[in-house]
Amino acid sequence: MCLGQCNSDSRYSSEDCMSGVIFRPFPKPKTQLEKCREWIRLCNHPHTDLSFDKTGDINPQHYREFQWGSTFEGVVLSSYYYGYLLTPLLSGYLERVVGAKCLVAVCIGLGSLVNLLTPFLTRVDRFLLVVLRVLAGTTNGMIDPAVQSLWSAWAPRSEVAYLTAVEYAGLYKF
Repeated sequence: MCLGQCNSDSRYSSEDCMSGVIFRPFPKPKTQLEKCREWIRLCNHPHTDLSFDKTGDINPQHYREFQWGSTFEGVVLSSYYYGYLLTPLLSGYLERVVGAKCLVAVCIGLGSLVNLLTPFLTRVDRFLLVVLRVLAGTTNGMIDPAVQSLWSAWAPRSEVAYLTAVEYAGLYKF
């Protein structure tokens, strides 16, 4: 159960959260009073260089930290799956060499480290984000086959299907 939850949390944070970060909606004030409050709040901030569009709304690019084009955003979102592509095959080999427990522990640890470093290294260079996303896909692609190997070795034969179903039921949080 713990392996399934760790696997679920690691995959969810790596796969799904990036699209929410890149494509977050831009807040637009709805009423004139809200526009005034937004202007006052941002104009009183000492490090703000504001521009306004023709309707008086604050230019949406001030809400985005990174000014990436849609092509690069597509590369960022797909780079996770470039790393994920062949790693289930590699995982089977590594699981036999180093053991499933060790492989799962290392992959969850490396995947967590990659997720922790992502915000900091993205500010250094945007191409480091692509490298980190490929590494996240690589580590997460190795976890599922190794966890299945653990279930087959540890669980009673009559309960393997049930435990696998419980693991995958916790994988999707929607």
